[in-house]
Amino acid sequence: MPGRRFTLDVFRMHFQNIQKMGMKDMIGRMPGMAELILEGEDPEVALRAISRMIDAMTAEERADSDLIDAGRRVQIAEAANVRPEEVGEFLKQFDMVRALMDQMMSMSVCQRIKMVLGIRPPPLPPVS
Repeated sequence: MPGRRFTLDVFRMHFQNIQKMGMKDMIGRMPGMAELILEGEDPEVALRAISRMIDAMTAEERADSDLIDAGRRVQIAEAANVRPEEVGEFLKQFDMVRALMDQMMSMSVCQRIKMVLGIRPPPLPPVS
């Protein structure tokens, strides 16, 4: 994704791909994604709510979520049949995921794989 921003459209595309592959249970294990689903919540229900929120946004808002103010959060919430607080929480969590994705894009492929799999490099031996 060099030169490409991690937008809500890109985010939604990844979620849709996960759903199509029948891998919704993986979402909780992906870096940054677990925060998007409440503990004990059905991932399918959460994904539908997230999709409705994104669908209720304008193309400009999906391209730049920083454009969404409190008034738009209320409108998006009404269209998505969720509370405005849920829209705000989703946007806050999306910002964290976006930061993580930006960090991952600066890593090598090998480093990304290790991060996703949770592999830590061995500690360096002490210098004597």
